[in-house]
Amino acid sequence: MASSQKHAGKILVPWFNTNEWKHVYDSIFSESTTHASKLRALELLLMWKTRTPRLPSGVEGTLIILDAILQDEEHISEETLRNLYGTAIMRFLNLCGASGDKQGTFYRTAKQNNLPDWLIDLRHDIAHDQIVPSRDMLERGLEVCLDWLKREYWKKQEASITDYVISFNPDRKIEVAMKLYCQINLIQYLNNSKSLIQLDDQTLMEKFEIIKDIVLIDLNMHIKDVAALLLEALNSYITSVNTNGELISEAVLESGSLFSMEIFKDFSETIPNDFVNIWEPLLNLLYRKNMLIAFIKKLISIINSGTLESSTKVVASLWLTEILRGLVLTKNIYDAYYKSPNHHELNKNLEKVTLKNTIQNENLELRQVLDFNIDYYEDICQDLDAVTLNVIENASSFSSQLMQYILRLRGLSECSADNVKEIIAKYVCPGNVNETRLEDHPNLTESSLQASPNNAEMLNVVLDEDGTQLSTDTIECSDTNNSKEIYRRVEDTSIFEGCPLGVFKDQFRDNNPLLHFQ
Repeated sequence: MASSQKHAGKILVPWFNTNEWKHVYDSIFSESTTHASKLRALELLLMWKTRTPRLPSGVEGTLIILDAILQDEEHISEETLRNLYGTAIMRFLNLCGASGDKQGTFYRTAKQNNLPDWLIDLRHDIAHDQIVPSRDMLERGLEVCLDWLKREYWKKQEASITDYVISFNPDRKIEVAMKLYCQINLIQYLNNSKSLIQLDDQTLMEKFEIIKDIVLIDLNMHIKDVAALLLEALNSYITSVNTNGELISEAVLESGSLFSMEIFKDFSETIPNDFVNIWEPLLNLLYRKNMLIAFIKKLISIINSGTLESSTKVVASLWLTEILRGLVLTKNIYDAYYKSPNHHELNKNLEKVTLKNTIQNENLELRQVLDFNIDYYEDICQDLDAVTLNVIENASSFSSQLMQYILRLRGLSECSADNVKEIIAKYVCPGNVNETRLEDHPNLTESSLQASPNNAEMLNVVLDEDGTQLSTDTIECSDTNNSKEIYRRVEDTSIFEGCPLGVFKDQFRDNNPLLHFQ
């Protein structure tokens, strides 16, 4: 019997993995096996049979014999039970004979496969005698068959069976590593006293096996050390040139760790500072690798989704707020540093700390925010157009909060950004703005709040004919002390040439990183 099903190559098998195969083996043959464990093993064998009708001979034979042994004796007559036992033995021996490379007599097959001659005699009596052999003899035959299967199939296969892991491409391995990092980082936050082996999570272990050529993890390592090692490996393998930023962003979000309901079950209007802090290394990694904008776009797509739960959208908007606040602080430090005439002579790190403290003392909202390195800020600036247009064209209840930071990143003053935020808030609020809310905000002109069919037209934002540059219908910030209106139409529009969103009265043109003059 070719019970071991030896093949030079790989074969598709019905068991999920080697562990499932070994579980069935132990359930049938271990010293601690019970009737219940054998019944469970039989269920799994039947499941395998459903998946793959032509099972390996050793598995098929085990299913035949075990099914007979586990028949319910109390509800079956003696004669029926003997017929069932006899049929199982015949099918088993037929399977032995049919699986050989050359057909011959059953005695020859028995000799080749180390089966006793008397078992072949028993088969002959079952097939040709008018009286079915005794129950004791048949039970003994079943025991011999099962013992033979253990010796000739299960023990031999146990020594060689192994999972064949598909070789993942580099991006796929990095994706798995990123999801692992997010899982481990969340576990670290919830309970950082455990080692990896204490988690007793087989799925995690299998994922570490997939990425073993990226990073080798000792199972006895502390969770905190595992997270640090994973992040170090990701930093080494991820590059903005050969790694897909969208793929990495999706991996972070698909892990679900940033949206864990264990953190947000007692919902508040902000993310806990200590929870933000454990994700700062990852967000800085995306920032350095020029992938943070891709991550921001993914978060924006979540808040614009028509299918996701509102709680998920709120958490996404909170993460966007945290990231944008950190970028606003970085922009302020960047601008202040490079405005200094002797910045080339300064120690950048020390000057950055000084400027950061000064800016945070002047802007309380920028305290306890994400800290990004100003050395990479220019890369972020180049992609803000798409983010700005995305938020405006998909105006929602979250837009006003996000736009106040986006517009400050675009170079608008805090005054101007707050005004735009208020317009957006009016636009997305239900009801008649002219009747119900204008009277509460006399500083906003009625014409500024007219709704339009297209969300982008709310700020009269359109694409130029070449489809590449944003332009605006012109508005500017007025002196609120001298006028009830904070917006008025500018007659001379030439000063706005080349400006994506428009430069307000109190904005310095030469500080806008998105202006490109001939």
